[in-house]
Amino acid sequence: MTLDDASTALLGEIFSGLEQELNDFIALLEEEQRLLGQRLPSAADLEASREAKLANAARLEALESRRRSWLNSAGLTNDPLELHTVLASQPVLATQWWHLVTLTRRAQARNRLNGELIGQRMALHSKILDSLHQRSPGHYGADGRPAAGASRLNVSA
Repeated sequence: MTLDDASTALLGEIFSGLEQELNDFIALLEEEQRLLGQRLPSAADLEASREAKLANAARLEALESRRRSWLNSAGLTNDPLELHTVLASQPVLATQWWHLVTLTRRAQARNRLNGELIGQRMALHSKILDSLHQRSPGHYGADGRPAAGASRLNVSA
């Protein structure tokens, strides 16, 4: 199968959009990783990061939908080998495609790492909360009053 000029131009446009959005997504993941590495990350900054990633993911999905639609209209499946064969006659598009594959793998690896960092944070906070919930006598309850059976420290002795 050979691609006509219009089809080549459309696919090039889709690939360029995907490349831009993937680069932006990787930058957002790097920023998220920087925030997660802080001792006390700002909840507002983490929320802003999450919102930006969601918006970026929506744009990526729209472009990916356009790519799948293009494949369908060209009578192709989503098989990478089939696309590789079709792009063999289009070296610029073939190079762009493999660059997209590389960017996607980078984004997946970075996203996996951030997920692990979030998991570690959650585990740490869970341990801290567990230790606070398993308080011994003398600690104060959530209402600010001494817990049942709490003894007062005798400072006059």
